[in-house]
Amino acid sequence: MKDQDVSFQDLNGLEYHPSLTGFIARIFQHEYVHLQGITLIERGAMQANNSLNEAVR
Repeated sequence: MKDQDVSFQDLNGLEYHPSLTGFIARIFQHEYVHLQGITLIERGAMQANNSLNEAVR
């Protein structure tokens, strides 16, 4: 699992810059992808396409 350095603001505008590690980093990454509007099926299709492109090279 990759560590994540993230930045965000709460509803009061206070900024936070935590370093996430382990399972919580993975959860954050998963939820961030959802906020971008990417579904599990779309992500799988993108990964499959990337693998195919690498195999062709």
